[in-house]
Amino acid sequence: MKTSNINNELDWDIATKVLSGEANKNEQLYIEDWINQSPRNKVEWEQIASGLFETDKAMLTKQINVDDAYTKVKSQINKSKLKQRFAYVFAAAAAIILLIGIFSVFNSNNIETIETSNLIVKQYQLPDGSVVDINKNSSISIDNTFNKNERRVSLSGEAFFQVKRNASSPFTIDIGDIKVKVLGTSFNIKETKNQTAVTVASGTVEVFKSNNEDDAYYLTAGDKIYYNRISHKLVKVKNTDNNFIAWKTKKLKFKKEPLNDAIGLIEDIYDVEIVLPENFNSEEAQISATFNQSNIDFICDVISKTFNISVSFVSSSKTSI
Repeated sequence: MKTSNINNELDWDIATKVLSGEANKNEQLYIEDWINQSPRNKVEWEQIASGLFETDKAMLTKQINVDDAYTKVKSQINKSKLKQRFAYVFAAAAAIILLIGIFSVFNSNNIETIETSNLIVKQYQLPDGSVVDINKNSSISIDNTFNKNERRVSLSGEAFFQVKRNASSPFTIDIGDIKVKVLGTSFNIKETKNQTAVTVASGTVEVFKSNNEDDAYYLTAGDKIYYNRISHKLVKVKNTDNNFIAWKTKKLKFKKEPLNDAIGLIEDIYDVEIVLPENFNSEEAQISATFNQSNIDFICDVISKTFNISVSFVSSSKTSI
């Protein structure tokens, strides 16, 4: 059973540790409990998380004493104002820590790793001007030679790439046993335990096994390819998933979609658990609806009215920060 944070005030030190990936289990549970206390807390946490990443990437090149910077900004905070609205002040204080802690993770091979927690979808601009939206619980790694001889990154998890065209410098993504190579295009890559899927939104994408570039598949807008890690086979199909980047856009379109599948996607995107009446048979239900960055209350209201039932939601208990 989780301990309730009675005073409803966020602990800055713990929040910073969570966002920088340095929190222990108790500290993670503290933040999860605080978020679950109210919809307002959840909204404010999302504002904090998104605000942290607005600082320009140029900050990475500066010599910054993280502890001194954090202490200095924190000492200037008006505590009474913090109770009313702390999101922007916290962003100013913690952005430096987060940028250094998450965006500047270098190993001995001079590889920079950009990571996200399960509360954050991050947009990141690469040195060549390409843009990557990184889904929750995902990461990309960039070699320090990027944009010199070749543009190369590796991905773990899910990301949407908008690659700036450069015919003289191919852009390559390593995902386990396969590679994706492009010159300039937009596409989504989703890596799960046993499968990797590449879905093309625009342009042309080349996909091949890491050890056999001669046997490549070429995909254009509307194409999708699956790589099965068990059979080691690539299968190319037409994409039929209208919501393959809904995690990024929060734009959802369902047409006679099985309700349980729609709810599963909504829960993943909004980090909630949707609660249906126990006597309602959702197995046979289908939904047709379009949501354009709608809030979760509105979505639940639409489901309620569509099926004439009472629908509610709670913050996801499956979340591990």
